[in-house]
Amino acid sequence: MPDNTARKEKEYQDCMLCKVIGASVLSGVGMYSLYLAKSMRNVPRTGVRRTVFGIMGIGFLSVGTYRAVM
Repeated sequence: MPDNTARKEKEYQDCMLCKVIGASVLSGVGMYSLYLAKSMRNVPRTGVRRTVFGIMGIGFLSVGTYRAVM
């Protein structure tokens, strides 16, 4: 039977370039979503869409930050 502790030591870790690209893309999508939410401020009847884009933007920025740190 294989030893589980030896397997845990060899866990996969992303390279630095993968982390940078992933964090950049996720943060970029988050900023664009927040930009869309802000640009809908003066358009009538877009309250729900604006809220959804705002939540998505915050979510993508959070995931991008997590990706960069972890």
